[in-house]
Amino acid sequence: MRTSALVASGALTPARPGFIGAEVDLVPAQRLAAGRVPLRHGFLEVRPSGPVVLSGPPSPGVAVALTRMTADLALVPGTLTGGVRVHLEAGLDERGLLGLPRRWALAHAVAPVLAAAFANSPLRDGRPTGWRSRRQASRVLPAAADVAAHLGSAHFPVSARGHLAIDVADAQPGDGWQVPVAVISALLDEPRAAVQALGAVEPLRDQPGLWERAARDGLSDPLLARAARLCFVAAYEGLARQGVARDTRDAVAGFLDRYVMRARCPADDVLASA
Repeated sequence: MRTSALVASGALTPARPGFIGAEVDLVPAQRLAAGRVPLRHGFLEVRPSGPVVLSGPPSPGVAVALTRMTADLALVPGTLTGGVRVHLEAGLDERGLLGLPRRWALAHAVAPVLAAAFANSPLRDGRPTGWRSRRQASRVLPAAADVAAHLGSAHFPVSARGHLAIDVADAQPGDGWQVPVAVISALLDEPRAAVQALGAVEPLRDQPGLWERAARDGLSDPLLARAARLCFVAAYEGLARQGVARDTRDAVAGFLDRYVMRARCPADDVLASA
């Protein structure tokens, strides 16, 4: 079945944009038994192997989503690792700005730009690997046969899970996990920011090896850097129009100034230290 037919057959459930969920991978400060542990708002999934995942509930807007996740994280002290995933409504069953087809296309178009901006896993065993995001590199290097063989368990940057699941951000330092949640939700859910994002990534449409460049080079790639600057400014303005709290907007502005405007990503800090 073609991807388009698969999506059309029910991989995405039409719903009006607005509700937002988030997940982070972490290593808890103490050993926990395998299973699902309910928290104040969401839950903690402890697997026998692999990362522990803290999942927030679907929330009405980015402010509520961040507040709930922050409260749950305080209950489970630990070190963030792996990545930050953002879950958004699929969109309406129509062809317009909030329509499912356009949101699906927009998510795929901006994903490599965001992956480059939030790249932060450049090391293996304490040594540089040549990739700003080793996590994303592992996705773009497997052969097609491997993808076909493991399709059921594969994790893609943009997935159809009834809703849109966007997994493009590596773990960020400190409370930096909030920035990808805010930026991604603004670019997909705030109408004017979505239009601006589509314009920003248009020059990347026919660029070869875009995902490899995003994972390897981050924002040192000039075309990705330019698209990221436009996308992050659009996201900041979109958050302001949505009335999102000043501290969240300040966090986005800080990331924009420290990294995006300087054609850098968090991985560059790690590499400088290493």
